Amino acid sequence: MDQTSLAAEEVSRAKETYRYLRIIALIPASWLIVTLVVSSLIDGHFNDSISDYYGEPIRDVFVGALMASGVCMIAYKGRSKLEDWALNFSGVNTFFVALVPNTFEDILSDADQPGDLITSLRWTIAFFIVAAIVFTVVDKFVMDWTPFALREQTGLANAAIGVSWLAETVLILGVLRFVVFGSDEFFPGLSMYTFIHFGAAILLVVNLAFAAASFSFERLQKTDDPISSTFLKVVSGLMLLGVPGGFALFGLGCDYAIIIVELWEIVLFILFWVAATGIEWKLPDVLAGVLGRATS
Repeated sequence: MDQTSLAAEEVSRAKETYRYLRIIALIPASWLIVTLVVSSLIDGHFNDSISDYYGEPIRDVFVGALMASGVCMIAYKGRSKLEDWALNFSGVNTFFVALVPNTFEDILSDADQPGDLITSLRWTIAFFIVAAIVFTVVDKFVMDWTPFALREQTGLANAAIGVSWLAETVLILGVLRFVVFGSDEFFPGLSMYTFIHFGAAILLVVNLAFAAASFSFERLQKTDDPISSTFLKVVSGLMLLGVPGGFALFGLGCDYAIIIVELWEIVLFILFWVAATGIEWKLPDVLAGVLGRATS
């Protein structure tokens, strides 16, 4: 096989891998939504949050879908620093949400040996953190990391990255405190399990909204597709309103405030990903053409 044919085969494989990743990233979230709705209709009621289904028959779907989504988010390379960081943070947070459900204290109270569950959770999270560190180190040496420069992003994008970094640092410090010392409380009146779950869940939502906004307001500035551009900007804006909307529902005494926000964000992100995939679908063909000319 000559060099030109070999290069064309490699480009084709890379193109297919990229497209498969974009398609597969939709499956876990869609699977979770469909399973949750069907299960709730069968039971005749919805729970207060998605993680309340942790102790029910769809627990494996809840955990598996979140972790699969997290892997896809981390694997996908964003088109900007903000999009890339936001998706990476979201991917990590999905693991914390899956591993520490908001019903964990109830599970402990019903368990015969709650200490064993806590120890198991500490070791599980510890191994996840070690795996994340190893992946980051390998990624640093194997992949092409471009230096981070403030001037390469807009002021708003840099502010969003700063907020994400600061918030994630606080969350990780809390997680490490639990793993190392087994602390049950983040501070008096707030359990460590509640802090980890809701902290990770809020940051998951916020970073997904940041990623969507980055693509919609930065990537699409150069597009000639005004309909898709407007649609994605509306979707990303609605995602950003999810967190304050959730607090507003809490203030109004809505019992289903959490699950409403969770479903809102998941459905909107699915819509965003589908629309963005439609825009990005031709990108591998464009790159293939460029690489083909370069190797000819």
